[in-house]
Amino acid sequence: MGGHASVPALGKGGGVMARDKKVLSEEVLGRKESGSPGTDVLITEVFYAKGGTSMFSGNNEPRGYWLAVRIETKHDDGTRGFMLFTGGVKAFLEPAARFSEKRLAEIVAPAEKIEAMKLKMRAEWEADRAKRASA
Repeated sequence: MGGHASVPALGKGGGVMARDKKVLSEEVLGRKESGSPGTDVLITEVFYAKGGTSMFSGNNEPRGYWLAVRIETKHDDGTRGFMLFTGGVKAFLEPAARFSEKRLAEIVAPAEKIEAMKLKMRAEWEADRAKRASA
């Protein structure tokens, strides 16, 4: 079971959240009324990771650029929440010895990979929503 975290919302228009990541899209999935009310959003982003041993899985992950798709809740109070340890999928795009803002701006994730990852996360969201509705 995962924990919950809230972070400040992006500025108007989204865009680059941090120096080492860029948001490709934010897709509204639907309204969440239970718990902390807000809007569930599917986030697709490319980011750079230094690699090494993952403290969550114990796996050795390569250094380089990754594609990630995850669900966040934009709360009515302006914060964002997401489930730790349970949400999102990621895929390695390409190795890089060090971070480059220029390369991050240039990198293009394969559209079929993005769509497959979004489809998986939408299905998980729908299943979770159906489970909450029947409870």
